[in-house]
Amino acid sequence: MSKRFLLLFACTFFLGSCGGGGDDGGQASAPAQTLAVPLPTAMASLAANGLTANFSISGTAENVPVTGSGTLQATPFVAAMLNGATMLKTTETVTGTVIANGNSAPFSGTRTIFRNASTYVLVAIDEGTVFAVFAAYTFPLTVKAGDSGPLATATIFSDSTQATKLGSLTHSYAVTADTGSSLLVTFLDKAFDNSNVRVGEEETTFRIDTSGNISFVSSKSTAFNASGQALGTLIFQ
Repeated sequence: MSKRFLLLFACTFFLGSCGGGGDDGGQASAPAQTLAVPLPTAMASLAANGLTANFSISGTAENVPVTGSGTLQATPFVAAMLNGATMLKTTETVTGTVIANGNSAPFSGTRTIFRNASTYVLVAIDEGTVFAVFAAYTFPLTVKAGDSGPLATATIFSDSTQATKLGSLTHSYAVTADTGSSLLVTFLDKAFDNSNVRVGEEETTFRIDTSGNISFVSSKSTAFNASGQALGTLIFQ
């Protein structure tokens, strides 16, 4: 089993819970399709609050069952400059252990996330050997169950100099019903190489309530080979 494969998923694990969680005990007072949650408010909360989130790992990598656990730590945003503009910068660090074939191995990774200071959308993600630059976009002001669609595209480079293009990425979302006061919002990222061959997918789901409180639910990552066959899927939750 490839250690690089496991590190890929560890380093692409998205932000976990922050702020207050949704009220799971609430009773629906209106049809699910009428419930709407403020997505920009939730994303502002996600950017503003530091966090420590523990997670478990399950799934397979190259047909080998994988388990494990880890911790994600994210700093509250600080103001930073990127290409002459003020951004909100968050540093994520993820550490943990994976177990496969009876063998245990540690993993760790750090990345920097830059968000728009006004809209809180992603502007760039720097993982050291990968630098993703997002085209301008905005979040819908509110979302309801059944909503879905594209949000943005991104260009993936080998580093922050943006001299060598590695591929591209699409960023979309989908919303499903949850409780009487919250919805589940899933962000789907699909990565492609320079030949437009899909190399990876990640689905990250958050619970967002009507006040904009947000909490992490799960993240599922899948890698593909050059023939489009899945190398494996890992679930973080």
